[in-house]
Amino acid sequence: YPFRKRGLERISRAHGLSEATEGVLYTWKMNFLLWKLRWKFDYVLYKNIIAERSQRLDEYRASDHFPVLTRFQL
Repeated sequence: YPFRKRGLERISRAHGLSEATEGVLYTWKMNFLLWKLRWKFDYVLYKNIIAERSQRLDEYRASDHFPVLTRFQL
């Protein structure tokens, strides 16, 4: 569970921001002994536009974080 996620959510709500990455379950993955750790560290926040969809790009692995692509509509 990401450190201080509740604080991020509280600040986002206070400023009227919405999360476009609600459907993305994890953005970081690591194998540790017998466990597969999956956490969500990366968010896309927006205001005054419409988020059509967000997706994690699994095929790009240049980092330990997965890139997240969000499509917006004005």
